[in-house]
Amino acid sequence: MTHGLDTSFLLAVEIVEHAQHAEALRLLGELLARGDRLAIAPQVLTEFVHVVTDERRFQQPFSMETALNKSERWWNAAEADQVLPTDVAIALFPYLDAASSTWAEARARHIARRDLPRSGRLVASDVERDGFHGF
Repeated sequence: MTHGLDTSFLLAVEIVEHAQHAEALRLLGELLARGDRLAIAPQVLTEFVHVVTDERRFQQPFSMETALNKSERWWNAAEADQVLPTDVAIALFPYLDAASSTWAEARARHIARRDLPRSGRLVASDVERDGFHGF
């Protein structure tokens, strides 16, 4: 079986102080022990690098070199399949085209309602607020 990795899981595995660190390591070890594969997209790794180097989030963030090394290790892991978006996949998401009516309509609905997410901050669009959240 193949499992898609998301940024939150990578953070839990790599950040020792993370509340879910032990559980994430246990789950990763269990998946790998039974021969399961991992799937990872470059977008996940760029977000990972952004988060772990952010000094506003951590008292001792990773250096850029450390973050990039860890990112490269995940990308090239023997157990990992590199997943890249294809033209077909991109075509399934018309909101990725900023000029599309779907994007414009979602943004217009959001601005008209002035919805606030739980964080209390305005979000740019319904797509950003309700988009893909990993597995």
